[in-house]
Amino acid sequence: MDLGDRRRNQRAVRIAQGMASRSGKSIPKLFDRRADVKAAYTFMSRKEATPERLQTPHRNHVRAALGQAGTFLLLEDSSEFIWSRHQETPGLGRTGDLRSPVRQGFTLHTTLAVKWQKPHQQSGQRLPVQVLGILDQEYYLRQPAPTASESDAERRQRENKESALWTRATERIGKGPDDQDVRWVRVCDRGADIEVFMRGVIAQGQGFVVRAAQNRRLLDPNARTRECIGHVFEAARAASPLGSYTDSD
Repeated sequence: MDLGDRRRNQRAVRIAQGMASRSGKSIPKLFDRRADVKAAYTFMSRKEATPERLQTPHRNHVRAALGQAGTFLLLEDSSEFIWSRHQETPGLGRTGDLRSPVRQGFTLHTTLAVKWQKPHQQSGQRLPVQVLGILDQEYYLRQPAPTASESDAERRQRENKESALWTRATERIGKGPDDQDVRWVRVCDRGADIEVFMRGVIAQGQGFVVRAAQNRRLLDPNARTRECIGHVFEAARAASPLGSYTDSD
């Protein structure tokens, strides 16, 4: 980590140590000395102390681990951080339902990398994954609440900006490994059930598992026309299981 000054780097480490030892506490309660509290606020006001610069060494370490042999799951989701009881704060956006009472905060879209372990060969028991760390992260401020006169085109444009969180993560994660002994699998919730995301993941040579949100049509790949031969949900329910595992105690 290099924030442009040795003392600044040391302060970042001290703040991280305080957060680790007093998890969930506010900044004034992270330290016993008032000087350390003041220094923490000063540090966070510096333009050099961005999440990207603070996380770069960690992310590089995670990416290096992803080049080893094995199957790696890239677990991805968005979380909302809400400060509804605070007065209106610059730099925060709306959270929750855009038509609900005003709640301010931001969205944090995170990709966590873990190494998948094969189930026990004899018992079929599932083994715990090995957590590698954060591979990618993006902060996002939601758009202002729509007006009563919002058109369908405006609504789609606003929704597309939020769904683009998934496609931008694909671009930053980049090309999957060429080594056949290394496999990356994106694991996402229903927010990623969009065609542009799936096409982008395939183009980057990554695998994916996405929780279905839409009962999409199935097309006959051998037909010249886009003939529908069924739907995803019904086909999945009718398919035979490909395997199973037993949870560990």
